[in-house]
Amino acid sequence: MITRIIKLESLTGPLIFVLMLIVFLLSPVRQVTDSRYSMLLTQSLLERGSFRLDHYALPRHEPEWDKAHFKYGDYRLEASRGHVYYYYPPGSSVLSAPFVALLNPFGLSAVGDDNAYDHQGEVKIEAILAAFLMAALSCIFFYTARLILPTKWSVLVALGGALGTQVYSTASRALWSHTWGILLLGIVVFLLARREARQRGFSPVLLASLLSWLYFIRPTFAVSILAVSVYLFLFRRSLFPRYAVTGALWLLVFVLYSWTHFGQLLPSYYRLFSRLEPDHFPEALAANLVSPSRGLLVYVPVLLFVAFLLVRHRRQLVHRRLVWLSLIVIAADLAAVSLFPVWWAGHSFGPRFMTGSVPWFVLLGALGLRASLTWRAGRAADSLAGWRAQSAFGVALLVLSVFINANGAIQQATWEWNEGPPLNVDLYPERVWDWRQPQFLAGYLPSRGGAGAGGRDVKHDDPSAAFFLSVEFQQTGYLVYLMHKAAYGDIPGAPVPVRLADFLRDASEVGQGVVFGQDGWQQKLEANKQALASGFTSRPRFAARYPQSVTPEAFVDALNANSNGALSQAERDALVSELKDGVKTRAQALRAVAEDPDMRRKEFNRAFVLMQYFAYLRRDPDSGPDTDFSGYNFWLGKLDESGGDYHRAEMVRAFIQSAEYRKKFGQ
Repeated sequence: MITRIIKLESLTGPLIFVLMLIVFLLSPVRQVTDSRYSMLLTQSLLERGSFRLDHYALPRHEPEWDKAHFKYGDYRLEASRGHVYYYYPPGSSVLSAPFVALLNPFGLSAVGDDNAYDHQGEVKIEAILAAFLMAALSCIFFYTARLILPTKWSVLVALGGALGTQVYSTASRALWSHTWGILLLGIVVFLLARREARQRGFSPVLLASLLSWLYFIRPTFAVSILAVSVYLFLFRRSLFPRYAVTGALWLLVFVLYSWTHFGQLLPSYYRLFSRLEPDHFPEALAANLVSPSRGLLVYVPVLLFVAFLLVRHRRQLVHRRLVWLSLIVIAADLAAVSLFPVWWAGHSFGPRFMTGSVPWFVLLGALGLRASLTWRAGRAADSLAGWRAQSAFGVALLVLSVFINANGAIQQATWEWNEGPPLNVDLYPERVWDWRQPQFLAGYLPSRGGAGAGGRDVKHDDPSAAFFLSVEFQQTGYLVYLMHKAAYGDIPGAPVPVRLADFLRDASEVGQGVVFGQDGWQQKLEANKQALASGFTSRPRFAARYPQSVTPEAFVDALNANSNGALSQAERDALVSELKDGVKTRAQALRAVAEDPDMRRKEFNRAFVLMQYFAYLRRDPDSGPDTDFSGYNFWLGKLDESGGDYHRAEMVRAFIQSAEYRKKFGQ
């Protein structure tokens, strides 16, 4: 009997792996965005032993900082010293090499027969590898929980951690940098828990190597690295010298890699984390905790139960040092991602930026359950009604967590939510607070602006709205609007910054010869933007407003005032410094303000309303039948009241159905 139990338990981990591998592979949503080209880099390492991607047909561009990442061309690529590189950290690509080498003989590769990038090949490789890695992490969750809990409870923890968190909805959907990261972090947490349980020690060299590679994979794992380092120094000081030396050697290797390829101590991507923005912190923190489309407690509600167990049964907790270590890391992770410029995590599902904390969530869940079981064991059987009630509450929250994260892995509509309609979340991050259309219910609720109640697609129902939201307009017409706004503010006596005649002239110039989607369109567009900015700042009106006697400080402050304070203090100071040092011209400074993401968001509704007049009525808002801006202000008010949802405001329909529009175009 005992032998059978031991044999069954030894099979539990492999069974969890197989089950999770099947679930992850069969779930259809794929999220290959930031990781695009990561497997191409892996292929380059296998075939040529090189981090350079020069030998593939890829766009080249010099990186220019735009607050969130380097822009122009494909943001996942950057050029350095005449060579093309994958912009994101190389750790995931390096670690994936053995797996990709095994898949190549089966015809799976990110490189096509013509030596061009094969996106579909990359998607297939990422789908298989991400599923495999997260199935392995599910096993690690089980073995970690088994150090603390009986087998059946450990299975519950492992399955809950795999299916009820971002492991399912994010890390198994593609090779996000989080994917390899949480696998390695899961091993680290297992080693720490095993040491606390006094079952076995761990090698400081192994621990330092695992944590070093976490940094090579994603710099935000520095939070866990620092916390574990302090823990080791305080409680395992005899191991710390070997740990520190190993970590220093790995860091030296990484610095040598960066210096060799980029001529700087750390790769470009790591510069992001020196540009944190405290201005948005309160809003971002609240959104990352409780918003309907990025809130951690909304997407993983079982964490509320874990918190309850830790507080309710705090006297029964074991391994208290690990409890505090986990809580500190989670709190620091949450603070760090809320300081990040793109705190909403771009196009993703739910709280993607908190994926790196999942192994700590699982550890706390196991420790909380252990405390609860200890408390129950000390109570009489007839006094356990409260324990049963709390268990039912925990099961309900776990089921809800699984449902939400399964939706992110199964419903394609949850991914399409990022693009809109009604609004692209990158252009309008406040959308994460819209409880009428939470991301996790996309596919269940009627879409406002997509194929909704009438089954009509937004691009057929109101093409102007689709065009306004398109990359084409955002990079041309909207830029013209923003440049006028940054340079001059609103026209005196008017709530708009540009007249139709000026808009058409500049929009025609920036879009001249650009065919979106055609080879080389990014380079042509960038050349047009530079020419427009240069010509814009050479005009008599601009020279009269900003003579050469105006200091860099006064110039930037004027642009910032016109833009309603779009620049943070750090951004303002950096721009002033670049002007003083000759790093940027006035034309480039004007573009920097006009293209600032905060300004784009602030002006979105105002520009949208103005474009309805320009596009449908071919006039300024105060010309023709109107003698003032009352109509413009009315529609702007309606759009603001509807939270930027032009469908709910019924604005576009009103312009199309107006008598003026029908008379003008013979309808």
